[in-house]
Amino acid sequence: FGTENPKPVFRLCAVEVAEVRRFGKGKEHIELLIKRTGKPLSAISFFVGSKSSLSDVVAGDAITLYGYVEKQYSRFGPPVRMRILDIKK
Repeated sequence: FGTENPKPVFRLCAVEVAEVRRFGKGKEHIELLIKRTGKPLSAISFFVGSKSSLSDVVAGDAITLYGYVEKQYSRFGPPVRMRILDIKK
């Protein structure tokens, strides 16, 4: 990491969406809980438009998720989550 280095992007293949949660004043943000052994993995995206590939994701979908790991500074939720860059169904 560093100012001159891009964030590493991870690809999670064929993962199952356990839960979809929309939040924000206009429900413009989305959090996906990804099923895995142990606790689900939180993946989040902000300002999701209606034409985004995220707009039609539902629980039970198998997706490939592209994103990077980030620390969450809020008191709520897990300390580490994925920031979604893209998904493929």
